Amino acid sequence: MARKTGVAAGHASAPTRSKAAAASPAPRPGNVPGSVAPAHHWTRDRGTRWTYVRDLAYELVLRDLKLRYKRSVFGILWSLATPLAQFLVLRFVFTVIVPLDV
Repeated sequence: MARKTGVAAGHASAPTRSKAAAASPAPRPGNVPGSVAPAHHWTRDRGTRWTYVRDLAYELVLRDLKLRYKRSVFGILWSLATPLAQFLVLRFVFTVIVPLDV
């Protein structure tokens, strides 16, 4: 036996749209009124994409540095001071103590 569909089955028909509403495009998933739009949309333009990538890289590096030097007193300064001190010691050794004229 065939099933009845539509109005004959007791379902209400779809509401008709006005001419103005028919001319406007249906809202996309991100543009539904009341929804929050994403911070960055990857397909709009290159500038926005690179801004997003730059901000993401900045946040990830900052998070890594904060975690790495979380409990140290000097923090990131210590990671910069160690190679600088090594450079100064080697420069002193090879310019004052053992001057090599190569």
